[in-house]
Amino acid sequence: DRTAYGIGGSNNFSNINFTVQYRGVRSALRHYDPEQKYVDPAYAKRLLDWMAWSIYPNADLRAPNQAEYYSNWNPTAKTYNRNNPNHVMLGNMNYIFVEDMAGIQPRSDDKIELWPIQFGYDHFMVNNLRYHGQNVTVVWDPDGSEYGLGAGYSLFLNGAKKVSTDKLGKLTYDPNTNQVQAEEGVTVTFTADDGTEFPSAVNTPISDDRVVSYLKTAGVDLTEDAPNLAAGAELSSSYTQQGVRPTPWRQFHTPGWSSTSMNYTPGAIKETERPVSLNAVNDGVTANEPYWGNYGTTERNGYVELDLGSAKSFDNVKVYFVSDRQAGGYREPARWWIQVPDGDGGWKEVPNQFKNPTVPSAKFNEALFHSVTSNKLRIAFTNSPTLFTAISEIQVFDSGRDVPDVSNQAPVVTAARDGSADGNLSTRLVGTATDDGIPYDSELTFGWETVSAPQGAGVIFADAKALATRVTGTVPGDYVFRFHATDGEQRSEATIAVTLAEREVVAEFGRSATITTSGTASWENHQRVNETSTPTSSNPGAGNGWGNWGQPQNGTSPERAAWIQYRWEAPVRLSSTDIYWYDDNGGTRRPNGTTYAVESSADGTTWTPVTLTNGSAYADAVATNRYNRLEFEPITTSYLRIRIFGVMGEGAGTGVLRWRANGETVDSVRSPVLIRTTVGQVPTLPATLDAVYASGARGDVAFNWQQITPEMVAETNVEPFVVYGTNDAYGLIAEARVYVRPETAPRGISIQGAETFEQAVEVGELPYLPDRVEVSYNDGSRDNQAIGVDWNFDESIVDTPGRYTIIGDLILPEYVSEAGTTRTTLTLTVGDPAPAWDVEVQARTQCTGGKVYVLVTARNADDVPLTIELVTPYGSRTVSDVAPGKSAYQAFTSRAVAVPAGTATVKVTGTVDGAPVTEQVEAPFGALSCD
Repeated sequence: DRTAYGIGGSNNFSNINFTVQYRGVRSALRHYDPEQKYVDPAYAKRLLDWMAWSIYPNADLRAPNQAEYYSNWNPTAKTYNRNNPNHVMLGNMNYIFVEDMAGIQPRSDDKIELWPIQFGYDHFMVNNLRYHGQNVTVVWDPDGSEYGLGAGYSLFLNGAKKVSTDKLGKLTYDPNTNQVQAEEGVTVTFTADDGTEFPSAVNTPISDDRVVSYLKTAGVDLTEDAPNLAAGAELSSSYTQQGVRPTPWRQFHTPGWSSTSMNYTPGAIKETERPVSLNAVNDGVTANEPYWGNYGTTERNGYVELDLGSAKSFDNVKVYFVSDRQAGGYREPARWWIQVPDGDGGWKEVPNQFKNPTVPSAKFNEALFHSVTSNKLRIAFTNSPTLFTAISEIQVFDSGRDVPDVSNQAPVVTAARDGSADGNLSTRLVGTATDDGIPYDSELTFGWETVSAPQGAGVIFADAKALATRVTGTVPGDYVFRFHATDGEQRSEATIAVTLAEREVVAEFGRSATITTSGTASWENHQRVNETSTPTSSNPGAGNGWGNWGQPQNGTSPERAAWIQYRWEAPVRLSSTDIYWYDDNGGTRRPNGTTYAVESSADGTTWTPVTLTNGSAYADAVATNRYNRLEFEPITTSYLRIRIFGVMGEGAGTGVLRWRANGETVDSVRSPVLIRTTVGQVPTLPATLDAVYASGARGDVAFNWQQITPEMVAETNVEPFVVYGTNDAYGLIAEARVYVRPETAPRGISIQGAETFEQAVEVGELPYLPDRVEVSYNDGSRDNQAIGVDWNFDESIVDTPGRYTIIGDLILPEYVSEAGTTRTTLTLTVGDPAPAWDVEVQARTQCTGGKVYVLVTARNADDVPLTIELVTPYGSRTVSDVAPGKSAYQAFTSRAVAVPAGTATVKVTGTVDGAPVTEQVEAPFGALSCD
């Protein structure tokens, strides 16, 4: 009405409302307005077409993906909003097609009534509908060309045609007498020669395999007559969840939960999770709550034990596992099996356990085996990785059933790519692995490996033994990865082909973060807050960001503080944030200027407010319909959150539509890493590398490295082998070169040369003093991780412009001799110093006549004459008017057979604008013994 006439209407298509409206329409067509004076089939068809579209929005037929409702239709742009829940399917989708299109009218007697609404569709088929224990098929094919089953409107029972008419219309068929009655104007064109025995509803036995199987999932086994031996058993477990999980659990896991007095059902509780109870596993109820669970355990394996009170025989155990489909929550285990006491105080597996289903599944699972007699049994299991195990019911029977042959089934695996997590030359791989639990004495292991990669490419898995892992290639191109799992006897594999591409790394890090909240309304979608788009307004409708209306922690007070949080796998450097608030001027409101804070944390537990800078203020950052920027002192953090503890007006919740975490990219890291190791010694690569950010600030950036295996260091090498490391947040790839040398005795090698440094700072600014230095050894290897530096630095020199040489003493490990290089230098330029004289200085020691001499050379590389003074602990010499290209030289005798390492000082004087200018340069010399 709103679209057609510009009046009324809501511009909203809700499946729930549609259901009610359509029921009125179908009743009007059949009973209240059969002359179609007010409502006609065309109107019903339009509703049905809308419903069909809503099941497959935008005609995407890959899978039903219906929303609860759609709103804000724009006929010009052909755009709309949908609320957050996906794959919502209501019962009306079935009964409209079955009862109104095909026309089957439910009856309790032994007759079949067809009364279709003539929507005007060219053809249709409802095939093998189970009705009164029989397979019923209804076909409309006017000329028989669509399905090849004959022309007209036809009814089939158990695959045999029973009735056909020339057109759609009301008819009643009695299968037992093979009689048909059709309404006036409908001609019966075919009737079967024989009828079919067809029971009334009350006389229809529940023997259908599908019904039996479905009821099993609810704990009702129509095929089981034996008593449940688990009833009344004494229970114990490896671990039981303590209290309510700290995770912000979704309210629909508690029947009837509400933040107000609305929508309560009998037995509902306000807690978001019923207390976990071990007694739940044999209380006779398979409903999800209450149940037993082991959330919080630190052990991979667990069990639930039943003490039957006395020795009893049994051959069948049924277990109902719970899956809440929450990250880090409860899921069916990776594998499970039945154990009984072994007679020596331990436990043993019951042999030849036939599993149904073969691999663990949510809800119904059973193990069938040859009868055993015991007073106790255990359901043993292995938690699914990163998840926990919950059980709603355990049943034990002595069924007498035959046990099928049991053989070890290979693990069931899948491999997929999470394209939403693509980064620079990287993506996220996700695998699954489940197993039948055989062999019982083995563990299910799994991992990732590379099948193929571009020539010369390296591959880095964040964790090659995890179900889900990040993978990075060192060059762009096509890669194939394999996920594998083994149960100790059999191995299964699944491969996934991916193309890794270079992507520009931007300084907005929200896109690479994991998002969590204190609670999100089911119709909202907090996973959208890190999208790069800009909302149309602060009130765009549901499903466009984080909103927590109706949540326990709704942000309306300090006691009910709410938060949304970013987490990064490795720390990032941040200096500002942009927030686009969600505010519908009703139940969801933004905070006041004094009732929210931006906070950071290293561990997700201890939080510190950021320090706002450049005039930023919380009170100035609460505007609607735009981004609000807050600048703060740079931080390096793994967690960032917005915490809200008060809202405007009478709001019952708060929210954020978009949230940007801004920082800066990394210009460079200290790469390659050079490491010298000995044969058989796997080196430890550095967890962080020195980095320079775009602003020039320095810091440490975390890296995840390829594994170095013992085989890689099993023998010496001439050229180093190479492994790679990655930092996903910054899209960085680093290289490590590893030299393998023979085992080295104490002081067994010496340093031939050490890295020197140069830096320029402003007056009063302290320099960056490296804590590691790159060296070359006399065995041909190199290293920039093992040799530290102790700098002889006087901070006062930065108060005066000039050029200074800072000496650093190398910190040598026990295997490095002092006979080689033991010092390095940092040439520091402070401010804008006087003109520098270009002089090349060298100092060294040598033995002459059994005594140590210190030789100092200073070459004038400038274009004017200079006076050069050579100063050592063993004497000094001044040489005047040293011409360009000439040198001042002196060999100073120590008169000793050994000298320690030291420093020679060269003072250079020239004339600038008629005034003398002197500059000082220092040159280290090594220790030497002439014995």
